[in-house]
Amino acid sequence: MQAESGGRLVDSRYAWLVALTCGWVQVWAAVVFRSSGVLLVGVVADFNVTREEAAWPFELYNIVSSVQGFTTGILIHFFDTRTLTMAGTLLATMSAVACFLWNHFTIYLVFIGLGFGTSSGITVPVNVVALSRYFRLHRTSANGLNFAGASVGSFLIPPLLAGFLDRYGLGGTMLVIGALMLNAMAGGIVLRSSADYPQCRGQFSRGEDAEDGSIDGSVHRSELCSTEFLLCESGVMASSVAQLPRWKISKPRDMRQGPASFLWKPVFYSLTLTGIVYSFVFSSYLITIVDHVQGVLGVTNQQASLFVSVMAAGDLISRLGTGCLADLGYVDCETLLVVNFAALAACYALLAHVDSLFQFGLVAFVFGLNNGGPIVSLPCLLSDHLGKRHLPMTYGIHRLSMAIGTLVRPTLIGYFKDGRGSYNGLYYLISVFSGAIVFLWVPGVARSHFKRSRISRGF
Repeated sequence: MQAESGGRLVDSRYAWLVALTCGWVQVWAAVVFRSSGVLLVGVVADFNVTREEAAWPFELYNIVSSVQGFTTGILIHFFDTRTLTMAGTLLATMSAVACFLWNHFTIYLVFIGLGFGTSSGITVPVNVVALSRYFRLHRTSANGLNFAGASVGSFLIPPLLAGFLDRYGLGGTMLVIGALMLNAMAGGIVLRSSADYPQCRGQFSRGEDAEDGSIDGSVHRSELCSTEFLLCESGVMASSVAQLPRWKISKPRDMRQGPASFLWKPVFYSLTLTGIVYSFVFSSYLITIVDHVQGVLGVTNQQASLFVSVMAAGDLISRLGTGCLADLGYVDCETLLVVNFAALAACYALLAHVDSLFQFGLVAFVFGLNNGGPIVSLPCLLSDHLGKRHLPMTYGIHRLSMAIGTLVRPTLIGYFKDGRGSYNGLYYLISVFSGAIVFLWVPGVARSHFKRSRISRGF
């Protein structure tokens, strides 16, 4: 396989090293998010605030992280991935140290919400965009490996932080988090930016930009952009495999063919709504499960945090397995969304009724098995349906919209837990939201399977 500009290789061994590096960064970038339930209990105990108030630092984290994703989509055009990753890591470390030095609720609100939120909003989109440039044939598997890093960190870090919280208090725990965040710096150093696909003198239209929607000939756009097809030397376009077909100069395009053409596609809004609900579903589990288990079973903070680790075990299997199943063609990402959200709806309904360690553990594991699928599938669906060249913007807007669905969560937590003494009502509500996503995707999945069955029968 030929190298791209600067020696960057698509679907090569180095590309898999990049995927592993992105996963390493995710291990540490997700520490606060994955441990939010543990830290919420500490905030309530240390500052004597309600659970609604204690949820706001983590809610701001989620909102700022999502909003920053849109900004990062723009920054990626001006700064390389190494610079952005290291800047995000350094910001998170400084925010943790600030919480240790000035141990006050307002400080936590600012530095967990704004500091850690901005850091996460930088590192997560940067990894997704970097992998989209390094992978063509195995994008889903690479994204699964990337996002699996957060699951790996969830095995030990939440119980570890719960132990530190009992021993050193909230301030000491934040100092430990600051030290842990520096591990991501090593990944930032290794992570080299992938240059854009080679550009030659003159402008030519790739498949989706041409007047008739394709380049003359039968070569697909992904093949034209692959490293084995394109070579740029002294501004001359040549092929290492075959002679390039003739190309066309694009004519002026209307808004439906311009940089924001994805806004005219209904699937963009279906994916956006799915992302909003998924953000609410996943983060609500992390924020509330430790407090909920403590209230139902009367166990310690560290014991309750183990159900984050159990969920992470299933989550890791899901994130790695989803990519393999999709890339090998056993199941499509849309079908996985239906199965995953149906199971998540059932898990939330069950959380309101289980009352033993075994039952909580079983529900947590099943929740994890179905939680990893959407986060791996959604970036690939955005790329497949809306185009890889739009991914920095579509994924940024996607994460921006995810903040909308979580704005009311602190109020809901206060209403159900502080007011009614239980998270059960909130869990029923989330179950309904998850079920609605199932009904959103079922018609399209059914049509797709019907068409494939007709084709396989020769109709």
